[in-house]
Amino acid sequence: MKNLCDPAIAKWRDHEADKMYGTKDEERALGGAFLVPFKREGDLRQRQWLRVIASSGADQPAEYAFDHLSVSLSNRCPTWEEMDYIKRLFFKPEEVAYQLHMPPSDNISMHPYCLHIWRPVKEKIPLPPADTVGFHVKPPATETAVRA
Repeated sequence: MKNLCDPAIAKWRDHEADKMYGTKDEERALGGAFLVPFKREGDLRQRQWLRVIASSGADQPAEYAFDHLSVSLSNRCPTWEEMDYIKRLFFKPEEVAYQLHMPPSDNISMHPYCLHIWRPVKEKIPLPPADTVGFHVKPPATETAVRA
């Protein structure tokens, strides 16, 4: 996870929520609350404000060593595009993170429109073979010769 004091992230920090959650100044690099604007390119609607609560597991014991983001809106669940935007904003480009679909017996929901992104800090996430996900498609060759 990126440092949460990185200017690209810190500019969206929700200081009032940080007070409510008790985030201390010395903890800001590892956790906090953020209000992040999202507007899909070409969309005429107003931008959406995504509420993000972030925590780094960097300083935690092994069983709690997970970077975590919760992302919510007041009236609907975030879209895949919104979640992907938040993942790329808060995580380094080479980091793999995931959403979990828990069995009903283990599902804990504190908000009806909240989704989560997780990344274990001390372990590598196993990934399926690339060809089981899809195939890389080569872009069509462009013509470089000028036709007479």
